[in-house]
Amino acid sequence: MLDPLLQKYQEHLILDAGGWSERNERQRALSTRVFLEGMQADGLQAVNVAARDLLLGPQELQALQDSLQLQFLSANIYVDRKLRFQPYIVLQKEVAGKPLRIGIVGVTLPSQLALEEWPSGSQLEITDPLEAARQTLEGLRPQTDLRILLAHLPLSTLEEFARAEPYGYDLLISGTGEVRETVPVGPTPAVLSPGTRGKHLAWLHLRPGSAGKTEITGGQVLALDDRITDDPAMAARVAGFKTRLAAAGGDSTTVAHEPAESAASAPATP
Repeated sequence: MLDPLLQKYQEHLILDAGGWSERNERQRALSTRVFLEGMQADGLQAVNVAARDLLLGPQELQALQDSLQLQFLSANIYVDRKLRFQPYIVLQKEVAGKPLRIGIVGVTLPSQLALEEWPSGSQLEITDPLEAARQTLEGLRPQTDLRILLAHLPLSTLEEFARAEPYGYDLLISGTGEVRETVPVGPTPAVLSPGTRGKHLAWLHLRPGSAGKTEITGGQVLALDDRITDDPAMAARVAGFKTRLAAAGGDSTTVAHEPAESAASAPATP
């Protein structure tokens, strides 16, 4: 499904708004790892860390960071009063022969369960996500031309935040599960909500607009059902995923379809 888009738009980003860890505790570590490995092979570059992803525990999170080439982001998760992950990254792209600096920030809702399950040897704190997004934005403005907020926050919360900060983040992506079946076309800011657990794929096409604003010129939220033909490479990875789960004693027929909370979003810059 991704290949035609990536071939058409050579300058692109594939991002995840958080909640990518497996729900099933028994196979959480292996299932999450295989999912992220597969998405990395498809071009995933950065993921927001949601509070529920912290249930993996500090050792498995560190192991994922050490072994994968993905950027793990969070501007409001602290361990022992220090940011546990990078609050943001700035990527350099070229659009129409001109450089474009893209800032990507991650935030999440607090979770009492994540706090209770975190090992007692260190102190976990999840601060106010919107305040963290605002504070990070101030330092990000002079470094970037386009800003993206990956947020494990409700759609309505992000819409209100976008209205309050019209010259802040250009694109805000919700990873909590609500599905907005259309992509807003026109000037940014825009809020995208592509659903959860790999059931939808959202893509959109961005280009520099007038007066320094970015415009969305097209896009779709696609339901990944039987109408979408399986990509052979992806099908092979899914088969390998089931084999690895079965070898580890997992139920490959049920767990394999629930590797992540949020579908990947691919904002493509031509």
